Amino acid sequence: MTSPLAKDLFQRMIGQSGSAISPPLRSLAEAEKANEKVIAGLKLAAGDEIRSLRERSAQELLEVAGRQDPQGLPVEGPIVDGWAIPRAPEEVFAAGQQAPVALLIGTTTREFGMQAPPDEVRKFI
Repeated sequence: MTSPLAKDLFQRMIGQSGSAISPPLRSLAEAEKANEKVIAGLKLAAGDEIRSLRERSAQELLEVAGRQDPQGLPVEGPIVDGWAIPRAPEEVFAAGQQAPVALLIGTTTREFGMQAPPDEVRKFI
């Protein structure tokens, strides 16, 4: 709903288990810095990082990315890259410039892995 590249591609949207505005998306510079830590965790051969990354399994890459600061923003996920997502979604929504399509928002009983009773999870969300 916030990417100009998606203009006229959708009539309706579903936001399930998350939000376009929370947590805030990383900037391109922040994502690159976070990925440097992931790359360092893989101990790749200097000068041959791309080939070495392509040889790794998706499982291994996800495991290394999962060793992130649990209080920080996720390493994987969308970023404000200046192209596909040119502006932070919260800015686009605040300005009323999102795609004018119907939006259905949903959550699950155990959203975010929370073990609280459903009423407490609803309050949190």
